[in-house]
Amino acid sequence: MGRLTGPQNERTDFLRPLYAYLYKPGMLQSPALTKKQPLIGVERQMAESWETRLKRWGFNWFPVYRATGARVEYIASDWREVRIRLPLTWRTRNYVGTIFGGSMYGAVDPVFMIMLIKLLGPGYEVWDKAATIRFRQPGRTTLRATFRIGAEELDAIRAAVAQDGRTER
Repeated sequence: MGRLTGPQNERTDFLRPLYAYLYKPGMLQSPALTKKQPLIGVERQMAESWETRLKRWGFNWFPVYRATGARVEYIASDWREVRIRLPLTWRTRNYVGTIFGGSMYGAVDPVFMIMLIKLLGPGYEVWDKAATIRFRQPGRTTLRATFRIGAEELDAIRAAVAQDGRTER
């Protein structure tokens, strides 16, 4: 086993962000890893709160969503990010051996609506009125989806509703 010594070790450079995220300064012998430097290109996820963790568990056990075969893996404590996983299993497999399109659509359909309900608050009424789906290629392995709603998007929605009384997106 080689020792992780510094930036000259190219074989282990890809591990640096992981080590810097997992270990506290002073735990490693390498001075290159113990410096407090911003990690460029590494996004730290917001931890789940107990509330969002309970919502995730409830979502995953809700019979209608559970029937799609998908699982919610993560909900940010501020509801700005949600991650979904849809594995290829006997329950999600179609006749030709790929993930059934209805499972794909059912896994992602309610996510943005629920995120907007949580982010906009009780003063707004959110409906999932229409959708279009285009399958780019067959799902032959586990599929993952990450949903993010930024502050700019929320501000644009609030401005459109304040101006017209409603908006469709």
